[in-house]
Amino acid sequence: MPYQHGTLAWEASRHRRVVIDSLFADLKKNRMTMHRGSFRGFGIRRYALLSGFTLAALNLLILHDAATRRGMLDMGEHP
Repeated sequence: MPYQHGTLAWEASRHRRVVIDSLFADLKKNRMTMHRGSFRGFGIRRYALLSGFTLAALNLLILHDAATRRGMLDMGEHP
């Protein structure tokens, strides 16, 4: 354990892990269906490009879901 339990550093580290775990859950099951072997290609640049497009698509899905919950799909409107 790198940080003492209950300290501010431990709490910040714990919250970072929760965010990463929820991101992976969104990619794998909650919003998208990503699994091992989803990307095919050679070279780190291609994987980085594909990962960037995938994360951009995930962000768009999150924004769309948030707008749908608020009842306004046009993001230019204000309640």
